[in-house]
Amino acid sequence: MIAGVFPAIFKALELDGGIKSLSESASQFKTLQDRFRQAALIGGTKPVEELEKEFKALMERMDKARSSCLAIPDRH
Repeated sequence: MIAGVFPAIFKALELDGGIKSLSESASQFKTLQDRFRQAALIGGTKPVEELEKEFKALMERMDKARSSCLAIPDRH
């Protein structure tokens, strides 16, 4: 009985579609976190121009990830 209740709750709250989007966004942020950490650790051995170029590319990816960030509906 409980197994049949959860899908109905997800459907009623319209959470089923949002979970996939949230999962993808979380994955993107985690990947970017690792890339920024690597850039910081390895960046000291690179010329400033190269590090700045890499940082700008990462920030563009971060801006793209932030633009697709989902907000929780007001009713919840």
